[in-house]
Amino acid sequence: MKLHSLAAWKKAARSWLEDDRDAAAGPRRAGGGRPGGDAVGDVTKLSPRERRKAAHAIAAGVEFLLPTRPVDEILPGADRAEVVMLPRLIRHHLWSMPEHELLVLGAIATMINPTLVVEFGTFQGGSTLALAANMPDGGRVVTVDLDPAERRTHEHGLGTGLMDFDLGCLFRGTRYESMIEQRYSNTLAFDADDLLGRADLVFVDADHTYEFTKRDTAKAESLVRPGGWILWHDYTWAPENSECAGVTKAVNEFFQHHGACFQIAKTRFAIHRVPGAAMRKSA
Repeated sequence: MKLHSLAAWKKAARSWLEDDRDAAAGPRRAGGGRPGGDAVGDVTKLSPRERRKAAHAIAAGVEFLLPTRPVDEILPGADRAEVVMLPRLIRHHLWSMPEHELLVLGAIATMINPTLVVEFGTFQGGSTLALAANMPDGGRVVTVDLDPAERRTHEHGLGTGLMDFDLGCLFRGTRYESMIEQRYSNTLAFDADDLLGRADLVFVDADHTYEFTKRDTAKAESLVRPGGWILWHDYTWAPENSECAGVTKAVNEFFQHHGACFQIAKTRFAIHRVPGAAMRKSA
């Protein structure tokens, strides 16, 4: 999630830390106006201006439909989970995940006890490290991000080209690095045949515009095992970051089709458990 000023961050933080409304109170509207129409099937055929306009149109009418639950209602005992957090995860970049969400992410990993996690969107690797540090010995995180050499020409949901950043710098040099496999790909073209139906958890946090999130979600469905979990970041967002409405719209559609999706209270996470086998017990 991108917050471009200290004032925007403070405003967003106040919003995230407020008491969440119960689902019985009805859906929460993220923006004014009428609901936006369906996104164009191939957003990369639009000009950057048209892409931004489409993102704003979605944001104008999207609603936060998911019921909100504390993490310990979704994963009993998660509020008492002992989580490993390294000092290097102290937030130093506005696009990085804040500490309280990394703590919840670590608790989710601790409770799910995954042997395989697939992550869409590495960035500096903070969430990657939080996952690996709270997995059992022998666990593996496959994290996917664009090859840095392709950033300047990458066609994404809002235009062409991405800013430069040090991919995976937060997990490099830690003892958890050996648990992490970095793969380079546009998530839409990600060749994941070796991972099909095997992941205990798939974490979707790449391009936040609608068409990309929708396709990443479909890919996540193909990778997760029966009884596994899908987790999304930025289901909720600050008004300054309307591109994240694509996540909200895609997850809402998934919820309407599959049910059993929740926003995790006081975070921007949305989570779904796939029907199937029982969850593994922690050692």
